[in-house]
Amino acid sequence: TALEDLITAQHLYEKLNVTYWANDNLNNLAASYRRFGDPETAIKYQMKLEQTYLTSGMLFEADNVNVQIAFSLEELGRLQESTERFYKSLKFWQSQKETNAVASTKVNIAGNLIKQGQVDKALTLLKEAEPHIPVEYDGQHSFLSLFFAEAYFTKNDLDNALEHSKKASIDFKRGGNRRGESKNLRLQSQIYYAKGDIENAYKSLTAFLEMHLSLD
Repeated sequence: TALEDLITAQHLYEKLNVTYWANDNLNNLAASYRRFGDPETAIKYQMKLEQTYLTSGMLFEADNVNVQIAFSLEELGRLQESTERFYKSLKFWQSQKETNAVASTKVNIAGNLIKQGQVDKALTLLKEAEPHIPVEYDGQHSFLSLFFAEAYFTKNDLDNALEHSKKASIDFKRGGNRRGESKNLRLQSQIYYAKGDIENAYKSLTAFLEMHLSLD
């Protein structure tokens, strides 16, 4: 439904020649395609939009699209390209001296590094970011906690992994992020299983399956 509304809005903005809002809406449209499970279509819009912003000297908007491109590349499995995009964003926010944005970008980079097997490097970035991402920022804090859980699980530090997974669950539920909580529940079931707690592993895996089917 959101996708249909955004497409309608795009046609209207372009018809009215309202360039700023047409570009802003196009960014939302691309993000919706990515969340809808079509990162290939999303990235086509995003690459075009990024060039438009760069040509216009709109650096903040261009960085926002750069991050969206990084997420699309991540979903396409092009992790190295995605990580390079995140590092580009990190350099931008460091130049702007925006502490929270720097911390959030480090969390994004850490998520990719874990997938690439660079767990210690990821943990360093997460620990650097943690003081600058308060729990009130549940969107950022949820993924900070999730990536901590993934990293500690990879290192077989199961107690720490479970503690951070539970924190992530609180954040995801508070923020209404079912996609994030779905990933977290899958991880949580693996942690419980590794600890030999089969009953809770079963409960988490069942909850994951129910949510996954609902999202599908």
